[in-house]
This record gives sequence, C-alpha cells and structure tokens, in this order.
Amino acid sequence: VQTAQASVAEDLHSILGIVQEGVGFATLNKAVREEIQKWFAKVLVEGARSLLEVARREPAQASAAVEAFAHSAHTFLTQGWQDRGAEMFEEGQQAVEEHRLHDTMAFALLLRIRGVLASQRGEHAQSLMHYVHAAQVCEAAGQRESELAAVLAMNAGNMQRELGRFEEAKASYRRCRSTRVAMCTLMSEKGALLLTNLGSLLTESGELDEALHALDEAAQIRVAIGAEELPDAAFLLDVRGVLHERRGEE
Repeated sequence: VQTAQASVAEDLHSILGIVQEGVGFATLNKAVREEIQKWFAKVLVEGARSLLEVARREPAQASAAVEAFAHSAHTFLTQGWQDRGAEMFEEGQQAVEEHRLHDTMAFALLLRIRGVLASQRGEHAQSLMHYVHAAQVCEAAGQRESELAAVLAMNAGNMQRELGRFEEAKASYRRCRSTRVAMCTLMSEKGALLLTNLGSLLTESGELDEALHALDEAAQIRVAIGAEELPDAAFLLDVRGVLHERRGEE
C-alpha cells in the first residue's frame, strides 16, 4: 500500500497518513493480499466447475474440465493450500470416473497431482508409483516427448533419489533432459535443481565428465534466469570447482 500512487499527491499523503496512524501498513497489506487470494481461488474453483457443467452437455469438453481441476489443484498446492488442492483433485477424479477418461492426458495431469499430494505427506514410494503411472498414460497416448512427460520424469527422479534408488534417479533425470521439450522444462529453477541433482549423483558414481557438464548447464540456467543466489548455489560452485580440479589432475 505504501508504494501506491494517486492522481492528487495531497490525497495520497492523507490516505497513507490515515493508514499509518490506524491499522498500519503491514496489517492492511495482509488483508488486501488475503482478499486477492480468496478472489483468485474463487475464480479457479468456479472456472473448473463451470467447465464440468459444460462437459455434461458437451462431452467433448470433459478433458478440458479435468485439466482445469488438475491445474487448479497444482496452483493451490504450490501456494501451500493443501486442503483446497486436495478438494480440486477429488473433484477432478470424480470427473474422470464420470466421463471415463482414464487413457487421456487430462488423467495423466491428475495422476501427477496425486503424486504431489503423496509426496507432501512423505509417501515417496506411493508418489513415485503415481508419477510412473502418469508417464505410462502419456506414452500410451503417444505423448512420450511432451512437456508433461518431461516433468513426470523429473518428479520420478526426485522420488527415486529420496528413496535411495540412485541409478534409477539418474535414468529419470537423463530421460527428462533428453526430451524434445527439455529446454522449456529445464529453463527454470526446477530445471537448474534437476541438473544439480543429476550432477551430484554422477559425481558420487565417478562419472565426472557428465557430472561437470550437468553442473555447468545448471550454472548457465541460473545466470540466464537471474537465480544465482538460490540456496544451493554455493554447493553448486563448490562441486564444480572440485570436478574441475579432478579433471585437471587426470
């Protein structure tokens, strides 16, 4: 609020003074943020439910409705709204059952949400199972090279790493990296983290050339997206430095 603008400077100073002497900027900012979040959540929920109503009249729209539930659930979960996310997942699952969409990309999206929910509960084996199932649906639908397939490979690799299944994790990370849409998927903080994880696993298994290549790529992505200061940046620099020294000794 304190950075707001007004067409009349005196009005702005007067309003800001009232806020500062009253509830304070922090309280007002919090209230405004909460109202925006409520409105945003309402738009997502109503949009998905409206699409489902359309699908009941026009079955060809059913997949779009399920995708809307899946995207809404993912948005809520990434915002930390677990209850809302779980609610959207359940409604999407009911839509899948109602319209028998078990072999569609919309269902694969929903399976990914199921994997995210399991992961947030610490159920890594269950999460991995859902990601693998979703990847199988993608492949059966002829979408093995899709962006969703690349993301699922990344998700599976993360769970395999958590479970100590490092060789499988490396294979999953490599699969993500090799898809045609990998650059779109990787040019993000998640992509940099994937390559950092892959580089770490490769370092531990002595595959130094590939490890260095993955870590260098992770560093380049961080620079490109302006994320050099992420929490694991120091680790990335340290490992790259060690690998460069080892290669110099060979």
